[in-house]
Amino acid sequence: MQKTQILEPTVALKLDRVRHFRIDFNALALMEERTGKNILDPRSFENVDMRTMRTIIHCALVHEDDTLTEQRVGSLISPTNLPYVMARLSEVWRIANGEPDADPFTQGMMADLLTIQQPD
Repeated sequence: MQKTQILEPTVALKLDRVRHFRIDFNALALMEERTGKNILDPRSFENVDMRTMRTIIHCALVHEDDTLTEQRVGSLISPTNLPYVMARLSEVWRIANGEPDADPFTQGMMADLLTIQQPD
């Protein structure tokens, strides 16, 4: 019998190069480890600061580049492209959860940032 390999969906985003967000179990566990937040508790995403957001973004990107550091991720994101990055992160979160409304990243202060268009 042939084994079927199941891969978590990814969402591409353009930073220094095309990178891919993926929210798999490893990313979730790493998010909990690095932030100290319970990822299963939606209240964990209330009042998220920039350091936590950088960590979450890093955890969703590191699957394809294990040399990627949080500092490097921080250098790839600016106030100009943050709305685009957050929109892509929200998209992969919804896909990973199989629920169009399962999106803790667009709550609170991030909701207003998502109205800005994606950079060319």
